[in-house]
This record gives sequence, C-alpha cells and structure tokens, in this order.
Amino acid sequence: MPRGTAARWKGRYAVRLSVPRRGGWRAWGAVRVGFERALADPADPAIASAEIASEVRRGADYGRVSIALTAAAADVADALAIAWDAFRSAARDDLTGWEVTAAAAEVQPEPPLTGASGHHRPAFLHLPDERSPSTCRVLSVRLRGRAASTPVSSPPATIQMQPGHWVQRKGDEVSSALACVGLAVSDEDEFRWLVTSAHRAICETGIVDGVRVGRWQDDSGAALILGWQSGELLDFAPAYTAASGGLLAGCRLINESVAFAKVIDADGHQLTAMTFEAEQYRHLLALGHQVSGPARITALGVDVIIYPDADAFAASPGSQLHPSPGSASEPPPHYRENGWPWPPRLGAESFISHGVFTDPAQAGSRARLSGTVLDAARHVCALTGQPFIVAAVRTAGFEADLCLAASDHREVPVPGNIISGTVVLSAAIDTPLLTGVTA
Repeated sequence: MPRGTAARWKGRYAVRLSVPRRGGWRAWGAVRVGFERALADPADPAIASAEIASEVRRGADYGRVSIALTAAAADVADALAIAWDAFRSAARDDLTGWEVTAAAAEVQPEPPLTGASGHHRPAFLHLPDERSPSTCRVLSVRLRGRAASTPVSSPPATIQMQPGHWVQRKGDEVSSALACVGLAVSDEDEFRWLVTSAHRAICETGIVDGVRVGRWQDDSGAALILGWQSGELLDFAPAYTAASGGLLAGCRLINESVAFAKVIDADGHQLTAMTFEAEQYRHLLALGHQVSGPARITALGVDVIIYPDADAFAASPGSQLHPSPGSASEPPPHYRENGWPWPPRLGAESFISHGVFTDPAQAGSRARLSGTVLDAARHVCALTGQPFIVAAVRTAGFEADLCLAASDHREVPVPGNIISGTVVLSAAIDTPLLTGVTA
C-alpha cells in the first residue's frame, strides 16, 4: 500500500527535489521522456502533481534536474518520503545516472507559513546516499572561540527573582538544558544560588531598551546569559562558548527570543534553515533589521542517543525518516522490485528544525539532529563542580558543539560516533552590528 493512505493525510506540502545528473546532457536527453512520463503518472495517490521544474546545464558533463511535487502527507518527513519514492520510481531504470549523494530537497507546507516579515520560510533537507544511508552533502565551517566580553559597567551586587517563578514556569525543559552544561539545579533555592553566583561575575554586553544584558562563562565553556533591570531578573538562557558553527543569512526574530535564519555555503547558496534561541535577541530587536554572518552554534542534547558508527545508526529505529508504526509496514511493490531499503531513513548527517514548520508565533528552538562526532571531551563547570560532555559534530549544512549531561551519558563519544535525537539550538552571530547595541 502506498505511504500516502487517506487516513494519514493531514495537509498538503510542496516539495522540490534537486538532483545532479551523471554523463552529461546527451545521456539525460536519452532518458528524459521516460522519466517525465513516469513522474507524471505516480503510483501513490497522495501525489497531486509532479513535474520537471527546471534543468540546468553547466558545461558538457554536468547538469542538475529539479522536480516539483505537491503531495498530501501527515507531516514534513512524510512529504519528503513520498517525493523521494516518486523520484526513485521515475528513475528506476536509470538510477546510476543520478548523483543521489548530492541531492537536496526543499519542503514547504501549503498554504506557506510566513515569518514576521511575511516571507515564506521553506526548509532544506539533505537526502542520504542510496548506497550508504549515512552519507549526504554537507558544509563544514570551523570557527575560532568567542572572545571574552568586555564589561561596560559593574552589575549590582544582588539580583532579585520572584519566588517560585522561574523553576515553576520553566520546569523540566530548562532543567534538562542546564544539566547539558553542568549547571543542573533541583529546586528554586539552587536556581537562585546559581543565578546570583553567575551574576556576581557577569560581563555586561550592552544595555537594550533599559535592560542590562550580560554573559557569565567559566573555563569549562559553560555560560549563562542574563537580562535584568533595576536589579530584577527578566530572563536567562543556558549557553556554551561554542567554537563550531556555520554561515547564517537573513537572521531575524520571529517571537520573543527565537530567531529564524537560513544556513548558507560560502557562495551564498541555501543549505538548510533553522529556528534557534538567539543569544543576542535583545540586540537584534533593537537593531530592527536582519543580519548575516558566521555563527557559533550550540546544540543542547536533551534527548539523544550515541551510536557506534553510521552503519549502526542506519540499522536503528532512530534513523527512520518517519518513526511511526505505519512506516514499518510492508514496503510498496516498487521498493521490493528494486531491492530498496524500507522504511526510508535519514542520513547520519541530517537536520530538521521543527520551528521552521510551525506558526512563527509558536516556533521554538528544538530540532531533530544527527551528526558525526569530530572530537569530544569531558568538561567540569568550575561554579558547580558538575561534569558535562561537549562533542563537536558535523551535520547537514553546519557544525555544532553538542553538549550532553554527564548524568545521562557516562562515556565520552569518540570520533566517528553518531549522535542523534532532539536538541535545543542556540547561536550567536559574529557581526559588529550586534556588538554593544545601546538603546
């Protein structure tokens, strides 16, 4: 039975697949008619339309073909799986003629969601290599560590908090995030001590709309970003002094402290998109326009699993593109005929930002991230004495420093391991526009 059964349809999605061709334009011309005919007559009733959208030729030996589909699907992952099935069905007699390792996909709900500026917010997903589900095309950008903040004035000796306000409001979500950087607390008293201690050693980074903003960090890299006014705590966020990252473009706030940005390569081509906690959100708000530049990206691993290698991840339920009972059912006939793996799986370096596909007013900073460990080490927060683990990971479009609570992960990952699961993303953009904004 096709994946897109009527019982599972919940919305319509526009999908654009872009795949390079092998063998040059003449080889593509020989199979183009058959491919287009098969694409226009899909077996899956979930597909409302499918066509060749564009064909780009660069020299005698390179071409890239893009196809556009509209499909009814349960969610973004389901829409991507349906589109990939349709492509492989149309290309079943000529799969070797495609560079599937360099394929990319753009998925956008219909009607399109808009951000604060009214622009559409598509997301780009990298597809796994058909021969090895762990392989995909990525950009690796390594950045130097953050320079120390310069105090602009001394903070007050004490900071006030409403009794019970922070722990009750934030709950388990912030507790898990704090534990990822060695700052775990168990009650309001411990949280008050943590914030007060960090505040005493904080370095202010600016005054925005009368709110003082500062960053505390120690040699372990653990950090807290605080906002306070008249001695009262207004907000806080756990962070890490990241050294990994990527290039962001069009970064803008979409709600409170959450920002949206495109991840681009060195030539300005979009690789993916993300929503994240913006460490400089008050500065962004005061600036009043979008910014771009290299960013240091932190992923707090609130619910992740470490796998020995890409093969182990590919064989696990965690790699399924749509991890639901329905995706483990019998494969469609064309999958069996071609010997394709079922269910469809994500690559070991893949990334889906959940906030990209939700109402901007409700978007958060959580994402489904899978990445290859490049290096890792155990750190100890000097303030609390708590250990935590930091792994530099490479995923689709960028690198990130992924922080893990030592209480959940006893062993330090080694290079080549795969870490996959739910993370909370934060980022700081290196641009003079966000330095010392005062309003």
